Amino acid sequence: MVTYAELINYGMTLRGKPYVFGAAGPNSFDCSGLMQYIYKHFGISIPRVTFDQVRAGTAVKAGEEKPGDLIFSSWDGTPHSHVGMYLGNDKMLVAPQPGDVVKVQTLDRNYKGHVDAVRRIGGLEGGILETDKGQSTLDKAIGSLNDSTALSVARNTAIALTNLAESAAKIGKVADWILRLSVPNVAVRVASGLFGFVLVIVGVILIGREATR
Repeated sequence: MVTYAELINYGMTLRGKPYVFGAAGPNSFDCSGLMQYIYKHFGISIPRVTFDQVRAGTAVKAGEEKPGDLIFSSWDGTPHSHVGMYLGNDKMLVAPQPGDVVKVQTLDRNYKGHVDAVRRIGGLEGGILETDKGQSTLDKAIGSLNDSTALSVARNTAIALTNLAESAAKIGKVADWILRLSVPNVAVRVASGLFGFVLVIVGVILIGREATR
C-alpha cells in the first residue's frame, strides 16, 4: 500500500520541471499530466485530463482535504480546468502555467475561491495531516527528501575518497618501485665516477714522473 508521504516525496522530486501544455513527463508537465505521472509511478492509474480526473476516486468536502488529494479549480470560466496535489497546511504541488515550473503553491483565499472540486484517489493510506511531534506531512516529506540528498552526497564523497586513496596507493607503489630501481643505478654511477677520478689522478702522477726523468 502506498502512503501519502511516499506520494508527496516523489512529487517533490519533480519540482523545477517546466510546464508544457499537453506534456505528461518525464521532462515536462502540464497540470493533469503531473498528477497522472506521480500516481502512475506507484502503479495507480488515473485519467489523463482534468475533466476525467475529476470523476476519479471519491469526492471530498471543502476543509476535509488530506495530502495526496486532487484539488480542482477554474480560472477561465471552465469547470475543473486546473488541478494540483494537496500537501497539507494550505500548500499544493502544481504545474501552474506556461513559462512556469512544477512547484509548491499556497492555497490562499483567492485560490480557494476558484476551487470547485476535491477528489481522493484510492490505493493510499496514512492520510493524516499532523504527524509525530506536530510535524506536517509536507514538512516530513521535505525533510525526508533532504535526508536522501544528504545521504547521496555523503555516499558520493565516500566513493571519491576511496578512489583517491586507491590512486594514492598506486602512485606510492610506482614511486617505491622507481626508488628501488634508481638507487642502485645512482650508487653504481657514483662508484664509477670515483673510480674514474682516481684513475685520472694516478695517470697524472705517472705522467709527471715520466716527465721529470
